[in-house]
Amino acid sequence: MAYWGPTVKHEAGERICEFPGGRSEAAWLDTFEYLRSCLSDALSTEVHFGCYWIDDFPGHASAGGCARVRGQNRVPEIESDNWEGVLGWSGNRGECGHSSALIFPFLKESAVMRRGRIADLASDDEVDEFVVYRFHEGKFIDSGWSFAEGPGEWAHVTVPGTVYFQRLRAILHSQVIAENSPIMVDLHIPQFYSARANTSPPRISLVHVNRNREHTNLVPQTSRPPRPGSRDVQSLADCSSPSPDIVRVRLDSFRIRGGWTPGKYHISVRIQNFHKPGEWTWTCDISEPLKLTIV
Repeated sequence: MAYWGPTVKHEAGERICEFPGGRSEAAWLDTFEYLRSCLSDALSTEVHFGCYWIDDFPGHASAGGCARVRGQNRVPEIESDNWEGVLGWSGNRGECGHSSALIFPFLKESAVMRRGRIADLASDDEVDEFVVYRFHEGKFIDSGWSFAEGPGEWAHVTVPGTVYFQRLRAILHSQVIAENSPIMVDLHIPQFYSARANTSPPRISLVHVNRNREHTNLVPQTSRPPRPGSRDVQSLADCSSPSPDIVRVRLDSFRIRGGWTPGKYHISVRIQNFHKPGEWTWTCDISEPLKLTIV
């Protein structure tokens, strides 16, 4: 589902052709949401927005950001059953900005190229091509297959999960919780005390909550990473830190549709802006699903 009306969509498309630097965090995330919705239209499936990295330091001659995305349907005209990709927007001062998406198809848990599934090829073969969608005049256009810039660039891409990173380490205190009891999780964030010095506010939120395999995301805003000031985040003031690399979060403090009622849950967690100061302007990491039962 797209979240933009025709007028806003046209205006956002015009902004992508401009130099992307000098924007607020909220403006960057709004533009990425627009690009996500356009990519959903091009691929005829809901595009899930994962981790991202944005570089937009004041006075720099260039600015850019990329996000990891995925979809649960086939890539058009390619034998596949799901895909993962890299969505980017960048530009240099005095020049036009541009956006494109690199799409990696998968079939039966293996990456796919024109010459076949990587699992069916020689043991030393590797992924070296992908499908490119380029943004032009308000939509993404299929530009066909393209090759990696150098040997080994995408050699790590083998199975689903090797493009759409879920690297945040999250550990539940218990996988079985009595109803109305605290649901505590520890987020392992290397060099956390250094990262908290960022000028952009660190935020913790939910990516996905599923109850009893109902195929419904119970998180209020299902596709958009929260902006500064959102009511659906926890700040550092809401958490504790029992060690230098751990942030302890109470998951039941987040609102979800229907509340935290008894059932079997799959939960993914997001952290924003926990990078080292000066390394990036804004970042996001997400966790693999956590399994929890409320009784």
